Amino acid sequence: MKTVIFGNNSFKTHKRGVENVILTQIELYNNSQIYYFHWGSNNSIYKYKNIICISIKNSINLPIVLNIILYKLKNIKFIHSHNPLFTFFSFWRTSIFTLHDGLYYLAKSKKNKKAPVFYFLELILYTRIDKIHFISLFAKKESLFWGKKKYAIIYNSSHLENITPVPETIISNTDYYLIVKGIEERSRIDLVIEVAKIHQNEHFIIVGRGPLFNFYKELIISNGLNNVKMLGYVEDDILITLYNNAKCVINIAEYGEGFGLPIIEAYLFNKPVLASNNCAIPEIIYNKQYLFENSKESISNKINEYAFNVNEYKIDYNSYYLNMFSKKIIQERTKQFIEC
Repeated sequence: MKTVIFGNNSFKTHKRGVENVILTQIELYNNSQIYYFHWGSNNSIYKYKNIICISIKNSINLPIVLNIILYKLKNIKFIHSHNPLFTFFSFWRTSIFTLHDGLYYLAKSKKNKKAPVFYFLELILYTRIDKIHFISLFAKKESLFWGKKKYAIIYNSSHLENITPVPETIISNTDYYLIVKGIEERSRIDLVIEVAKIHQNEHFIIVGRGPLFNFYKELIISNGLNNVKMLGYVEDDILITLYNNAKCVINIAEYGEGFGLPIIEAYLFNKPVLASNNCAIPEIIYNKQYLFENSKESISNKINEYAFNVNEYKIDYNSYYLNMFSKKIIQERTKQFIEC
């Protein structure tokens, strides 16, 4: 029995986000051999734990290479895809497709000139699958899905549930706002910097990597801001300690936030979250009074409101996480959908 998973990145290089959602789902297929396909700099095969990983180079030969490998595998029982292009080019139908953000929605949000191409590609994509899993109501709403197939809306969980924090961290201060994001345009780190200028007595720690990391780091230095630190990527045990020590988590999203993993991770560690009134965030936030608009004034006002009423924010967020997003609950819902 062979189960094929289509993903985007190597488990070795991408430790968070979609890859950990996939690793959680893979546990549901423990009675079969798992083959994980992802993008890579070259065509190669290697092992990650008990998973056979197949890296495919993004080139004009992708459809040929993909289908030759699938043909050689034979006896494929199930294909669970998170990669729309692999699903699109595969001669084999995808059993379940997990949609994080619609192709056309993302292209349109980025003002990509090829957005019309993605429109038709996404429509064709849905003809290549049997069932579809949306990670939020927002993801479904922004997709081009027409509702003629079985679908389910199942939230994400956090892989941090079973990881032990380190006793010490590289940050000794425990009075800071924590931001955990990919450092790219849609994460609006520019707003964090503007807010830090207003609240120079507050400290902001930014965790994550991405194409704009050096740009924002230089911007922080040029503005002489000693209250903002960009740590880049940190290992999970250190991230957990950072969550544990933070007084509050801030999550800003301009677009492309089909769920909001740092929000539920904050709840796992019993921390309040102040976040954008945007994308899927209002759907999963503990209370809509914690939302702000994407402007420095609105974020600043929400920080002031939090600081002034800090005792009102001392709520059992962990129970909210366990009831809504725990690994046990999400895996059970996913298993039911796989088997239906």
